[in-house]
Amino acid sequence: LKFINTIINSSPIGILTYKTSGESVSVNPAACKIVGADTTESFLALNFWELGSVKKFNLIDTVKELIRTQKTLDIEIHNVSVFGKEFWIQAYIEPFLLNSEPHILLMMTDVMEKKKAEEKNLQSLNLINQILQSSPIGILTYKTSGECISVNPAACKIVGADTMEDFQALNFWELGTVKKFNLKDIANKLIKHR
Repeated sequence: LKFINTIINSSPIGILTYKTSGESVSVNPAACKIVGADTTESFLALNFWELGSVKKFNLIDTVKELIRTQKTLDIEIHNVSVFGKEFWIQAYIEPFLLNSEPHILLMMTDVMEKKKAEEKNLQSLNLINQILQSSPIGILTYKTSGECISVNPAACKIVGADTMEDFQALNFWELGTVKKFNLKDIANKLIKHR
């Protein structure tokens, strides 16, 4: 038992257990850190059914159904805790029996940094897309198979294509300019040396 408690208390994954009445049974330090609770006691004072995320994401009926059917739930939750800390977690909720009594296990992994990085990447992609769309220079990207991935409005205007879709339907290796100026060998050399 001491060994198991040591593992739970050192785990970077938040691990909480509740009675089906919602009363807290246990909470580990990682769970407190994820939601900004100063002490385990302050977290233990919270009832599962009263948690903001349970209410916000309409999980009451879902978790009651999990208890009834003995199924599990894996859900991503982004919220602000009652302790005032914004959190983004991957939560795993599973019913289990303890001393023949049904309980709720909640495990949570902090995915805040991952989500922030994804948002930052998305912002960068949006900026790049805005630059490509507003550039007066024709910009096209292709897979090495010749399939067109993207084309900007300037490229369509330069060659007189009515729509970007018309241009995207063209394979790079079949373009008249590639054939006329024998660009296939040059392009293949560039692909090999990138």
